[in-house]
Amino acid sequence: INIAEGKEVKYGSTSIRFSHAVPHGADERLGYVVQVAINDKDSSLLVTSDIEGAPRQQHLEFTKEVKPNYIIIDGPLSYLLGRALSDEDLDNSLRNMEEIVKEGIEIAIIDHHVLRDLKYEEILKPVKDVARDFGVKIMTAAEFLGNEPIILEARRRELFQKENKPAKIPRGLAQLFKSSQGD
Repeated sequence: INIAEGKEVKYGSTSIRFSHAVPHGADERLGYVVQVAINDKDSSLLVTSDIEGAPRQQHLEFTKEVKPNYIIIDGPLSYLLGRALSDEDLDNSLRNMEEIVKEGIEIAIIDHHVLRDLKYEEILKPVKDVARDFGVKIMTAAEFLGNEPIILEARRRELFQKENKPAKIPRGLAQLFKSSQGD
């Protein structure tokens, strides 16, 4: 196992940089994640990992350092507001996402946490307003691919009410797994 934190590797003209570990959201008790920046000299992509919308200043440092053209960011845990997310952390996430938009990116792809909220567009409106002023496109991964977003996790309760059948687990699953591993 090679530890990637804070390192950079090169493959021809492509470099892959790894941030130092940053908190998984606002609360360090949830552990840490590593952000990844890929640069091919013509453009760069930053995958912020699971930072929950960048609620801490620490989440912005790597973004400002690598100056990506494109960013994939998960957005705040707005669907857990009042439980796992405080009003202050939501405000910090949105403010920091606005800051990211001002850093010269072209496209921000929003995924994961905030898309678990049916009101994600309303939640992200302040960020989208700033993005429009800076000529930045904000979209989901589906929209980036030219598709309409189908927000399945946000509709989980509704979908489970329609058809909530337990998963069928094949007999001998453990044996099947072992045999596929060559044991």
